[in-house]
Amino acid sequence: MLIASRWLGGIAGITSIALWFILIFFNPYSEAFQMEPFLNTLFTLFLPACLAIGAAVAKRKYFMLIAFIWSAPMSTYMALTPGVFKYF
Repeated sequence: MLIASRWLGGIAGITSIALWFILIFFNPYSEAFQMEPFLNTLFTLFLPACLAIGAAVAKRKYFMLIAFIWSAPMSTYMALTPGVFKYF
């Protein structure tokens, strides 16, 4: 069970990073790159995803919990948006 949770955490982190790149650089709802959304999502989506990947590799379940709690508010907000971004 521990191995499955590590894989799931790692895959979730990688998927979140891929969605973040789409949100920032290929967003169909925005015309141009903007610095404020970039910084907001960097600290609330990208960095927790990196922490989740690191926690999965290093077998640190507490860091995985921290990554989840850290990204939960923004992920909840993104769940209410249209399109592919609701999968954060």
